[in-house]
Amino acid sequence: MENIQQDYLSKIYNKILSVSEVNDYIKNLLERDDILYNLKIEGELTGFKLHSSGHAYFSIKDRNSLIKVVFFKNNQKSDIRSFQDGDKVILTGSIGVYSQRGEYQIYAKKLEKSGLGSLAVKFEELKKKLLQKGYFDKERKKPIPHIINKIGIVSGKDAAGFKDMLKILKKEKFDIILRNSKVQGKDASFDISQGIKELNDYKDLDIIIIGRGGGSIEDLWCFNEEIVADSVYNSEIPIISAVGHEVDMLISDMVADMRAETPTAAAEFIVNRKKQLRVETANVFRTLRNNILNLLKNNREKFNIYSEQRFINVFSKYNERQIVNFNILKKNFEKSPQRIIEIKKNKFKELIHRFIRKESIVNDARVKIDRLNDELVNSMNKLINKKKEKINFEKMRLNITNPLNIMKKGYCIIKDENTGKLIRSISSVDKKSKLDIMLSDGRIKADVIDIKK
Repeated sequence: MENIQQDYLSKIYNKILSVSEVNDYIKNLLERDDILYNLKIEGELTGFKLHSSGHAYFSIKDRNSLIKVVFFKNNQKSDIRSFQDGDKVILTGSIGVYSQRGEYQIYAKKLEKSGLGSLAVKFEELKKKLLQKGYFDKERKKPIPHIINKIGIVSGKDAAGFKDMLKILKKEKFDIILRNSKVQGKDASFDISQGIKELNDYKDLDIIIIGRGGGSIEDLWCFNEEIVADSVYNSEIPIISAVGHEVDMLISDMVADMRAETPTAAAEFIVNRKKQLRVETANVFRTLRNNILNLLKNNREKFNIYSEQRFINVFSKYNERQIVNFNILKKNFEKSPQRIIEIKKNKFKELIHRFIRKESIVNDARVKIDRLNDELVNSMNKLINKKKEKINFEKMRLNITNPLNIMKKGYCIIKDENTGKLIRSISSVDKKSKLDIMLSDGRIKADVIDIKK
């Protein structure tokens, strides 16, 4: 260690250091220390995240301090997936410095549990207590209503979980009442409990959702408090607990009438239930309509048979001439008001069908016109762009051959002022000649003073 310090001191003495040089010095100082190279630390896990790469990132803490930890998958000597926030562990590793951010952290080589963390102990104790009180019994859970129109939500108005729910619930016409509440930190559990009690005063609410998005075990702990469990248990309105992610199982989830894996899942459940109810209602209406139509058809057939039989019974005792009259009466019967109305109805239905067919043809034509219009616009735009490209190309060619552009390089055009002819040789001028000299930005009138070959 002394050698390292002496080497750096000899290099950087009386020198203004860059940030990188300071971080590099600290990195070398810490990572070459024998004590810091092989540490054993006992503490509680928090902020545990398992990356898709297989590496784990978390912190280890005690009552007063916290240190960041990186656990690379190649160093795993135990199943890293078995650890979670709140676990009390013994960690073996070395101190390292992430110089780009100037942060020091522990690179863990071994991780083993030393017993349940304090939060885990509290969780298990409350879980056991509520189990004995019957808070988790399925028999006492209230059914989720089939028809849901008015929803109460206990969450933070700025919480990501509430915004996710609102985005999905807006797809259907729900009446939503938000009771804005803390969902993290001090007094959050009291605020959530009060929110549930206040929403119970709305007697026309169909369902209450309590929840928030994911976070560490400390962030979600307010949903593990007994005061929240009591309010959920005593609620007269069915409650869905939608807290954190799928892997998070909280006391509120166990007591609630239904547990949703995430706030998004809770909103999707309610939306899907409404869609399913709409489909079921349509099926019932369709079945009822078909039954009524079949009943009318059967009764109409029975009526026709009965009417015809009645005519036959009345006129069967008469002679043939009278039977002929019966046929005339039968035809007149067919022209009865009821029959005429039925014929008119059928004609009206046919006219409606013809109108629908024509309307469909018109709609198809409108769509076709729009498509043709789009194709025409696209074709015109392509033609215009093609012409523009051609014009730009010709402009470029003109610019290349434009004498003025050549003259900008220092060339000029000389003419005899009297004759206007171009001067291509000194033989075309004498000392009395007057010249017109054209440059890129103007003209010069000049007299010839001398001529030299």
